[in-house]
Amino acid sequence: MINQLIGDMHRPILIHFFDNSCQFSRANMKHLVSVSNQLSGNVIAVVKGIKRIEINRLREETGFIILEDNSGEIFKDFNITSTPVATVWNEEKNLVFSGNYTNGITMCGAADIMYSNPILALKAQQKKSLIPYLVKAPGYACEI
Repeated sequence: MINQLIGDMHRPILIHFFDNSCQFSRANMKHLVSVSNQLSGNVIAVVKGIKRIEINRLREETGFIILEDNSGEIFKDFNITSTPVATVWNEEKNLVFSGNYTNGITMCGAADIMYSNPILALKAQQKKSLIPYLVKAPGYACEI
């Protein structure tokens, strides 16, 4: 499925999974939008429950590739059971990170999203350096 999703992109990619019915996903997307200029070209958002007009607005605001997945097929193919969650893939399309944005203690906000696990993993891949040790925690999420 990853080959179909990112095709011939030969750069690190963060895939953000978003379900509009989840309050934590809605808050997280706002934070991603606030830092999108630093991430543009490296993010694919897979979204559920968003109106087409909203999707078009997000595409314009962020430069993200946004895929509508109201059936949940892509979520299932990637074994995503809650949102918000992100996966990070290296240039060779190998999974290097999968998890939540939060540390499990506080919700990730606009001020600290650039220091969240998925963003740190993406930045390390962009610099072709080792991913720092990232403590994974269940964090704030909604089950699908």
